[in-house]
Amino acid sequence: MGGKGVSFQSLAGGFENHFLREGWHFNALFSNTARAHELGKTRDRVVIYYEKDGHENQHTVVTETHGPMKGRRVVRGLEKECLAHYGQREAKTGSREGSPEEFVIS
Repeated sequence: MGGKGVSFQSLAGGFENHFLREGWHFNALFSNTARAHELGKTRDRVVIYYEKDGHENQHTVVTETHGPMKGRRVVRGLEKECLAHYGQREAKTGSREGSPEEFVIS
């Protein structure tokens, strides 16, 4: 998996980060694209590939640099859903405190 002209580094010291949940297979890798290098974000941009029953897709997760989610982990293409997630969390906790672990699937 990977786009043309794109290379990836694994998350954990040379080992790819594979995991399984409810029949979905996930693979999370640091993005090593020219843009990530240009922005100095090679250890921030994570590409998550997922597959189940032949359906494959991918999303990139980044730390937002501006707007209401500045400093938060955001899934590119799912910004509205991320904003709703953080809004629901803030309503429950009364705090804007957050961490990248909010997007970790265990």
